[in-house]
Amino acid sequence: MSARRDRVDAWTALTPQRPRRPAEIALVLVRNAIPWIGIGWFGGSVAQFLLLSVFGFGLTIANIGLAGVSVMNLRGTGGAAPGRIGVATLLNLLAVTAFLAVLLTALGGWPIFVIAGVDTAVLRQPALWWSALAMQVSAAPGLVAEIRANAQSSYSIGQLKARDQPRVGAAMLGIGVSLVLSGWAARLGAFGGTFLMLAFTAFSLLRELRPDWVHRAIRPADLSAH
Repeated sequence: MSARRDRVDAWTALTPQRPRRPAEIALVLVRNAIPWIGIGWFGGSVAQFLLLSVFGFGLTIANIGLAGVSVMNLRGTGGAAPGRIGVATLLNLLAVTAFLAVLLTALGGWPIFVIAGVDTAVLRQPALWWSALAMQVSAAPGLVAEIRANAQSSYSIGQLKARDQPRVGAAMLGIGVSLVLSGWAARLGAFGGTFLMLAFTAFSLLRELRPDWVHRAIRPADLSAH
């Protein structure tokens, strides 16, 4: 019983913290509002919305991975977490995360063009790229804060990876769902398209604002209360 209790306590201790500061919550809301702004103000399409949603999932995965690598480098050299991350370092972080997020978007968004037959002209719309850039900029403060917090954390690298696995898994699930549903986006009509956009937004808000719920949802059966 004691060994099981220790495992339960360890699993509970590694529960990701949800955003608590108003600024953190505001950035999450802004990032998820950007695709809707593209639809309402710039005449975007459902295909553009879905591409930006998949980009958001990819950005989450890239940021978590890059934060982990950065912390490993900091701890590997024996350095403490930097009190301030310089402009050059931040630009490098943004460049790497942008590349990885675009790559994951290509992997998750191809059915929009191949199956649904959406014109690739959507990729040449400036609003799409400006929206993606805005999403990345709004995610940058969270990336910097996560690197600092993880570098100062008492958890081991292995524990930090275990804590972040549910967050990565939730984002991968979003990309997987996009593979299944985005190919039908052009055939859903106005009502179906709106429902799909609302569903993607709700899922994104849930995984970002309540990562602790996602963590509990995948709790191993042998750690569940009896």
